[in-house]
Amino acid sequence: PLLSVRRQLALLLGDAPGAGVCLLQYAKLCRTMGHFESGATATLQAVAASVPGATLERAKLLWHSGHENRALAELQAARR
Repeated sequence: PLLSVRRQLALLLGDAPGAGVCLLQYAKLCRTMGHFESGATATLQAVAASVPGATLERAKLLWHSGHENRALAELQAARR
């Protein structure tokens, strides 16, 4: 809940990069706890906001959730 509050405050204050960092922290927490659907939503929002490192975190989440081929495809697409 604290990350959600931080993200909302960052958005209200116009700190988009700060909100993006909160999204990535939330995605990492979800991945660690095995909440892959919530983590996927957070990574998609971070990717849409062009947060640095979001694509890598999305690939990690996909890898840990058993979608290794999709993880590799995401990384290859990011290189292009």
